[in-house]
Amino acid sequence: SSHPVASSHSGSGNLGSRHWLLGFINAVLSVCSMSARYLELSESGVESPPVRTFLLGHAPPKQATAPRFKFVALSVAGFCAAVIVVAVVIFENHDSWLSPSAMGLSASSNATNGTNGTNGTNSSNESDEDAHEECNLPATRAQRLRHALSGVARAAQHMRGARAYVRRAMALPTRDSLVLYTTSKAPSLDMSNGTDPLSQLWRDNRAFLPTGMRVEYYNDSRIKSSAREISDLLQLSGVTGGAYQAFANLRPGAFRADLWRYMAVWAYGGVYFDAKMRLAQPLEEIFDLTSAELQVLKDRPPKAYWQAAFASLAPRHPVLAKAIRQGVADV
Repeated sequence: SSHPVASSHSGSGNLGSRHWLLGFINAVLSVCSMSARYLELSESGVESPPVRTFLLGHAPPKQATAPRFKFVALSVAGFCAAVIVVAVVIFENHDSWLSPSAMGLSASSNATNGTNGTNGTNSSNESDEDAHEECNLPATRAQRLRHALSGVARAAQHMRGARAYVRRAMALPTRDSLVLYTTSKAPSLDMSNGTDPLSQLWRDNRAFLPTGMRVEYYNDSRIKSSAREISDLLQLSGVTGGAYQAFANLRPGAFRADLWRYMAVWAYGGVYFDAKMRLAQPLEEIFDLTSAELQVLKDRPPKAYWQAAFASLAPRHPVLAKAIRQGVADV
């Protein structure tokens, strides 16, 4: 009766080793993904944006420590890639370790057969099936190898997605891509052929916009998806966490739009205008479209300002970051 007990301990130890190997590979893949994301952030200079020295049409200078960050990130990624190769070789060549039939249970089967005959064989087979179900892994070497390589492929896809997302989020505006953001509950804005009042209003406003300026219209659903993306960027940049949760917790739609406009201009840079505003003079006479400073409109003296229209052509303005942080904390 003592043999099955010893067999059980041996099987548990091997199962633990097997799970440890898979956990180690998952950790390595996570480090690779984090290294790629960190590299993108360091190259983009997201940690301390040069607001006052930004010149429209030119990329801001990189941080002095960016090359060191790049070297460290690439070194970590290379080390992780080497570890993955070693792990795949282990998966391919060490059946005595990874095979469910060679995890100490066969020795238990022989010992049990020597004392209990047929009953011992049945008990060993049941233990082997239980162990295979517990580890929940492919049975053959080829299947295990495909399982490991599919994990590598998924990690690589995640890294590509992270790089594309950060690159898109970090894109800085240039003179040819000035953007004006506006939002309302209307499903769409058609500045070409729209007959609704909002489309007609913005068709008139377009005559006062500089050549090449793009109008980005956001309805409620687009605001929601945009707020989710910018919330991740705010957390990555160390501004604040939980921005999207604060946005979702605001009940009136106008309150959500107030928070979102700060988030959008902080993230991408540009000009914000309320949808119902009618321009009576060129936009260049209202805002300096060559300045990287945050520009707001005075409302009532001495210190009242109007947030229905403001501009920050350079993204990541610290005043907008502070406004977002305060708004999230107040919700």
